[in-house]
Amino acid sequence: METQKYLDCELYLSNYKQAKLKVGQGRDEKTFEGEPTLGEQELQRKLLQASLDATQYGEMLFDALFPPGSDLLAGYREGLAIARHQERRLRLRLYVATGAPFELHDFNWELLYDSKKSLALGYSRDTVLSRFMTVDLEPGQPVTGLPRLLIVVSDPTNLDDYGLARIGREAIHETIERALKPLAGQMVCEFLKGPATRGNIRDRLVGGGFHILHIQAHGGLFRANSESPEQNSKIAGILLERENGEADVVSENDFSKIFEGERSLRLATLICCHSGKQTAGNPFGGLGPSLVKRGIPAVITMRQAISMEAAARFVEHFYVNLTRSGQVDVAANEARWQLALKKEHHQEWGMPALFLRLPDGKLWEAATKIANVQTRSSDSAVSWPALLKYIGPGKVPAKVVPFIGPDIIRGLLPSDVEVALRWSKEFDYPLGRNTDLPNVAQFMATYIGQRYPHISLREVLIEDLLNREGVKDRDRFLGNSLTQVIDKIAERHFDQDENEPHRILAALPFSTYITSNYDSFMTAALQWSGKKPQRKSCRWRIDFEEDLANHERYQEMKGTLQEPLVFHMFGHDDDLDSLVLTEDDHLDFLRAIAANSECIPRQIHADIANSMLLFLGYTLGKLDCRVLYRGIVAHLKPSAYGRIAVLQIDPDQNDAPRRKELIQFVEKYCRQAGLNIEVYWGTVRSFLTELHNQWKKEYGKD
Repeated sequence: METQKYLDCELYLSNYKQAKLKVGQGRDEKTFEGEPTLGEQELQRKLLQASLDATQYGEMLFDALFPPGSDLLAGYREGLAIARHQERRLRLRLYVATGAPFELHDFNWELLYDSKKSLALGYSRDTVLSRFMTVDLEPGQPVTGLPRLLIVVSDPTNLDDYGLARIGREAIHETIERALKPLAGQMVCEFLKGPATRGNIRDRLVGGGFHILHIQAHGGLFRANSESPEQNSKIAGILLERENGEADVVSENDFSKIFEGERSLRLATLICCHSGKQTAGNPFGGLGPSLVKRGIPAVITMRQAISMEAAARFVEHFYVNLTRSGQVDVAANEARWQLALKKEHHQEWGMPALFLRLPDGKLWEAATKIANVQTRSSDSAVSWPALLKYIGPGKVPAKVVPFIGPDIIRGLLPSDVEVALRWSKEFDYPLGRNTDLPNVAQFMATYIGQRYPHISLREVLIEDLLNREGVKDRDRFLGNSLTQVIDKIAERHFDQDENEPHRILAALPFSTYITSNYDSFMTAALQWSGKKPQRKSCRWRIDFEEDLANHERYQEMKGTLQEPLVFHMFGHDDDLDSLVLTEDDHLDFLRAIAANSECIPRQIHADIANSMLLFLGYTLGKLDCRVLYRGIVAHLKPSAYGRIAVLQIDPDQNDAPRRKELIQFVEKYCRQAGLNIEVYWGTVRSFLTELHNQWKKEYGKD
């Protein structure tokens, strides 16, 4: 395996005079501490002005980071010696504390040069270097299907107004096509059609399931309220295009909003000047770092201005090496080396910087393992005519019941994995499976309090939602429930995204929605669309004999087109006792369903039994999905009408083992219920977007 050829080395910088170096892992890990000399004013003046050539700059920075005779230098030398002895490379991950003096973030670490060994850490064959950044979001798993690359070239027609030269879209396309030609069959590549507007980029990312985004454009440092490049200002920006082809100067904050909720991207490559410049004294300021904060695991940027020729050479060698190894830090080092070998680009090799959140740098398996994998939406087995017939034109309720799962809120609220990792770290979780939310929540309920995880979950969801929506006036949300918070942001949220999954579901003529999510986004979307939804939760904890009056009304609840029913199978945030969260909750839920069939209202049973079922946003094999099938679907009796359940498989999961897992899953839980399964190979968002477009076309909707 490629990853076995690297020795981990982590360098933590807390401030100018405090650093810790860790070499190796587990029992072989060694720790070295010391005091760098990075705080000297004359040194900082030289390093921040960058008036030295690359080698002089790198040597000065190295000597200040690893002072002669220090334990830090000894640790680095020992790590390098061990790696060479074991025929490995030293993988150096540089952590600069978020609260460290901003100058430490601003140094050009890519130029680090060990003069004694004549070794440039940013391109040497003995080392791999990255800037490691910590974000409270899960970086995700390596891509197991064929990597998908979206290429965006922005070349506004009025660049003369900004004193900038035209990029030449066709020339860039030819350069990139030539660079990617050796990768035929190993990567799916697509050029963005139409102008490079914010909306076009966002729409294609949402619908395409891309793993890599490559943007080539002019970038710079701009005045906060001006469209005029100004090198001494503090706001980074990128020149995208408007619909008329003219320049759209997009600030770092507005640029990052394009990627809100995006979770399929593993890498963003920004070939634009100053895209790696951290601004306004903020480590997460700037075009590239702001994308790291959004959760993208790896971001390639240009720290300063770079020539088109050097950028083209970097791109060519970066993608070739990325496809060979699947490791972004390895590919970046190799591409910098190619720049350093060319005399005309020797002073530019240190411009490309990598901001990383993947310890092993792995984006996907090596090329030899993925070359024969194909992933296309045409593989989908969905029978659109049959599905559209069941939905109908909207005059009467559709003979379709959607089951709404966790992936539909991807990017809106933290995933169960993100919550589990956060709690594992916060509460020093001692067991395995720290990404398994029911397991971690069970630990909290056992050792802290039975209701503690239920209360904490609501607080986490509110806090994260406000952060992701960029809400600044937090005072008006104090004391609000999650439902109240969603109600306050709903109009803006649904107005700005016509392909938002809940908005599409609300537009279709469904009378009953079944969800295993705790949030109220489905209810809010229905209200936004002008309907009057009923929001109810499963009464799995209720003793029906003690509550006969309410129980009869519960059994007869029914949704209509104008007053649809949103039924929360696993409870909702306004009723904490209804939540199915911990492992015990899931087991108790199954026992309640098995012991009393009326836990699920009779009318809902009837709707499920006589409708097509859409399972939207579920991950196969997870506990919530298994409980839903075993508790409800597996007990359905065969229907004279026949039934079809439609599942979506995320492109990141679209490989042969996952297909085999799907078949086994269907056979185990669905055959006995008389279900035929149709699989859509794409994300839940792309499925709903295609469904909505097909429905409007079929029935002549606007």
